[in-house]
Parts: sequence; C-alpha cells; structure tokens
Amino acid sequence: MDQNSGLFDLTIVANDRRNFLLDVIAAVISSDMNVLEARIFTLENNTVVDTFKLSVKENLKLNINDLEKKKKILGEKLKTLNTKNFKKNLADKQRQNNLKIFDRKTTITIDNNSSKTYTIIKVSTNDRDFLLYDILMVLLEKRNCCVNS
Repeated sequence: MDQNSGLFDLTIVANDRRNFLLDVIAAVISSDMNVLEARIFTLENNTVVDTFKLSVKENLKLNINDLEKKKKILGEKLKTLNTKNFKKNLADKQRQNNLKIFDRKTTITIDNNSSKTYTIIKVSTNDRDFLLYDILMVLLEKRNCCVNS
C-alpha cells in the first residue's frame, strides 16, 4: 500500500471457477474501492494470478489506520465470496450507484492474435462505479462467454 496516495496492490492466486473475477470485483466495489488496473492471467493448470491496483473512493478522506481497516475488510470479503449475504449487500450497493455524464469516447480493442488460447479485450472509457463489474456481467450473463480470471 502506498500510504501517501491510498493505493493498494492486490494479488490473488487461486483455482479458477465460474464468475471468480466477477466476485472479486464485487468484493472490491462493496468495500468502497475502485479498480484502477487489472491484469488477469490463467495458467494451464486452471490457477489464476490476478493483480489489481486499487484505490479508496475519491470522496473518502482516510488516515493510515482507516486505510488498513479498509484493506482488512476487503480481505474478509474476499474470503466469503460465495455467500448469499455477500451477493445481497452488493445488489443493495449497486442500486445506490449514481449515473454520470461521460465526455470521453469509448474504445474497445479485441485481440485474438496475442494468445493462442484466449481473446484479450481492452476497454478505454470514462471511469464510473461498477464499470468493470457491468462489463463482466454482460460477457458472462448476456453473452455466455467464458471469462478466465
């Protein structure tokens, strides 16, 4: 954690499963944190190595003790990703999401050449709450894609 900027680096190594990445993003969002960067890798043995750069929401002014508490809460949520209570809390938080007006053009790049096994999708757009979560929901639920963490 960078104490001056409130940035966190999070690395998760786990066995992959359906909606794993979606659940991790949900845990981050429900902890009042933003995903600034995500690098997602799935090894041939179905192990995922996911690295994230996280920050607390910009409207939260926290001291170092508060940041440590946020980090601990996120860790606890990551341990309980599959519970019904976790899913309900996320749904409640998502309903509170405010709409924003966007002024930047969205670009989406689909790369089928960099990997023999996977398609790489790069999205550049305005940031907003639940952006990565919503993208994953569309891919997983609406398009029935397999998203490896």
